[in-house]
Amino acid sequence: MSSYAQNSMSKPETGREDLVRLGLPLVRRMAFRMARRLPPNVDVNDLIGAGTEGLLKAVQHYDPDRYPHFEPYAKTRIRGAILDELRANDSLTRYGRSRMAEITNTIKTLQQSLGRQPAEDEIAERLGMPLDQYQRLTGDLMRGPTLQ
Repeated sequence: MSSYAQNSMSKPETGREDLVRLGLPLVRRMAFRMARRLPPNVDVNDLIGAGTEGLLKAVQHYDPDRYPHFEPYAKTRIRGAILDELRANDSLTRYGRSRMAEITNTIKTLQQSLGRQPAEDEIAERLGMPLDQYQRLTGDLMRGPTLQ
């Protein structure tokens, strides 16, 4: 962001419309930066939309006496809004994500040590669980949560 924009965003007398106008490039930049670390099925325009909502809420709730600079405050609200949107549209729970990451890391470790793709029983053994439990777990993770 240019020094003019940074200075403008830190002045308490800056109008709400000016804060929105100056914050929109920040929303786009943050959305594209976050999109690089996400699967290709996540649409960056959805992230921009969520980030824009976060920006509007930041402008609405901004208190220059409490936060002398708008940009850091806005970044937090924008990032939070984007993360909330991602969580709302995610089919896996946090626990499911952590289990998936654990399985992925175990597979990578075994690939490096074995020099080949590990078999399911080798993965299950490394994770310390019976093969049928590993197969149920991976099947559940692939299907996502179900309503009971």
